[in-house]
Amino acid sequence: MAANSTSFRKSGNPAGKPRRSRHRTTRAIDELLAGEAGRITHKAIEMACGGDTVALRLCLERLAPPRKDRPVPLRSTAHRKH
Repeated sequence: MAANSTSFRKSGNPAGKPRRSRHRTTRAIDELLAGEAGRITHKAIEMACGGDTVALRLCLERLAPPRKDRPVPLRSTAHRKH
């Protein structure tokens, strides 16, 4: 390696991704859900209130996502007697 070269390669797209551009899969999903988002949301809430734990977790994760700025305390199960 020459003394004046850097270890970084130039990007193949130096301008970067255009602002507000979306992947075609994301656009396709948006089209499928157009007009149905409210109905789907209400159904998920109804299922969560009815005791569906997966729907409840989905709703809670959207309402109050896990915080990333603090560690989550974990308890070891190694001390338990079987």
